[in-house]
Amino acid sequence: MSTNHNTIEFYSPIAPLIKLFIQEKRACGYKYNEAPGILKNLDNFLCNAELKQSELPEKLVLQWLAIKPHEQPSTYQRRVVAVRQLARMMVRLDYSAHVMPNRFGPPRSNTFSPYIFSREEIRKLFQTVDLLKANVKSPMRHIVVPEIFRVLYGCGCRLNEVLQLRV
Repeated sequence: MSTNHNTIEFYSPIAPLIKLFIQEKRACGYKYNEAPGILKNLDNFLCNAELKQSELPEKLVLQWLAIKPHEQPSTYQRRVVAVRQLARMMVRLDYSAHVMPNRFGPPRSNTFSPYIFSREEIRKLFQTVDLLKANVKSPMRHIVVPEIFRVLYGCGCRLNEVLQLRV
């Protein structure tokens, strides 16, 4: 189930600042689709904490950033970054806000290990995509897909980068 991040409503005393922050991020060209949900959780927390002023006190920030059971370090860091960036904007606009220091919280674990294809696997992959046939729903598939695979392999691009290529 997807959430339309444009319809999220904020109700805490810093709601207008959260909305302004999201608008600012998007105006700078960021899609900024995940962070509004994180900031909605912060907004709910601040409403329950009965925050009365447009501020972000250290005590409440630290309470909200308390590590949740079974929370991954990367998820936790996304929360830290979102609240840090919001706080920086608030300080820039002369509001009282606690800015979390860099490198706050547990470090992300980097356990990514790339898979290196053998020459034989690459050969089989190219043979397979070269056998694709055109069909009614996708008449250019037999031309486009082999090219996509060759650009991915030959240039070291990410899939999204190749899909965004235009003439």
